[in-house]
Amino acid sequence: MPTLTSNSSELTWRPARVGLSFRFGLFALWTSRLDALLPCEHFTEWPDDPSLTNFPYIELENGIDAIVMRSHPVSRPLPAFSLKGDAFWYSTKSYCHYWTDLRGSFDGYLAHFSSKSRTTLRRKVRRLFAQWPNQVHFQTYRTPEEMGAFLKLARQVSRQTYQERLLNAGIPETPEFLNKLQKLAGSDSVRGFILSVGAEPIAYLCTPARNGVLNYDYLGYAPEYANWSVGTVLQYLAFESLFAEWRFTCFDFTEGDAPQKQLFSTHSKTCSDLYVFPCRPSMFLLAFAHYALGRVVAGCLRLAGFLKLREGIRKWLHR
Repeated sequence: MPTLTSNSSELTWRPARVGLSFRFGLFALWTSRLDALLPCEHFTEWPDDPSLTNFPYIELENGIDAIVMRSHPVSRPLPAFSLKGDAFWYSTKSYCHYWTDLRGSFDGYLAHFSSKSRTTLRRKVRRLFAQWPNQVHFQTYRTPEEMGAFLKLARQVSRQTYQERLLNAGIPETPEFLNKLQKLAGSDSVRGFILSVGAEPIAYLCTPARNGVLNYDYLGYAPEYANWSVGTVLQYLAFESLFAEWRFTCFDFTEGDAPQKQLFSTHSKTCSDLYVFPCRPSMFLLAFAHYALGRVVAGCLRLAGFLKLREGIRKWLHR
């Protein structure tokens, strides 16, 4: 079982270019690119409080713009700004982070569900297969040679989703992304899953891995099959396949409290996205501008909720 440790001495750091995204709700307005340090370990191996993390502050004097720890476990939500000597912490948001321990058996995993939830899940799977007898297929893609076929099928589904049509947030179809998938597959570090009816793909899930941890990166399903809970069925079948492999230790649902993440996860933890910046005027201005935009957006959402517009907007997005 993944455990949260208070031992920070084992954390190692890697350089990376990261983005601090300025967003108005779902829409990205601008992204500031930063030369940053990120921890190599998964967040379940980090200390359970940022005060226990041995941040490499000295690197902020050597050309590094920020130390970034997304999903740092916290005992309570962090304040937006905290001054720490010659650096300051900027916490952009707090949320519940869900993940599933993949060690053990699929039957053991299902045992953590209530009997009602198990029955409901199995009924959804049976219902889909019964609706199209001998036509529903589930396929796992893992080798470099298979990634091209997987991406082609996933793209057929992604083009139909509101995430792509309105937000340009579907699974990419660029040669660079395919090359990335093929490189990951070369080290057995990615899984692609496709659910189809006959020759028609109806749902996909793409999960790249790092250090044995799969990430819930891309999921989509054809809107016309929404009433058949195809996303839920695909996740169920994917977990059944992953537990049978014994290849990966953890499935990380990343941030967010979507019902499907809550349903399929075995663990959760309150986390905050934390940026550690040097005390430079430019960094103060960047962080404060990001914070101010976030307050404006939050105010607009509260107003929309008061005017009962949010549900209508959500339904419009999912059309």
